[in-house]
Amino acid sequence: MLAPRSAKELLRKAQTGEFTLHEPLIALVETSTVLWRPSNSERIADIGVEFLETYSLFYSDAYLLGDAIRIGRATGASGFDVLFLACAKKANAKLITDDKKMYEKAVKAGIEAELLRKLSSP
Repeated sequence: MLAPRSAKELLRKAQTGEFTLHEPLIALVETSTVLWRPSNSERIADIGVEFLETYSLFYSDAYLLGDAIRIGRATGASGFDVLFLACAKKANAKLITDDKKMYEKAVKAGIEAELLRKLSSP
């Protein structure tokens, strides 16, 4: 399967079932906050959360804990980021992110990853 070239394409592929999103539960909070900041709209934030609830498989912090601790110690990544890294590892899934530091930590941890910014640039 070809990698998505934009966040919009990534979301479309999740909607059509071309792949499954694997997310730590904290992704719901992050999505709500990231969408709320520029829009100041509960409706927009709720749409983003509902999208994840519909198209994602969620992993609890307790389930990810052991891998998250090991990854955090090995990479020095933030506690927040290690939950996403541990989720990708547990799911044996590719991490696709627009966060360069998270991408670099994933590579350091041996987790398959792609930087969405790189994919989005011409």
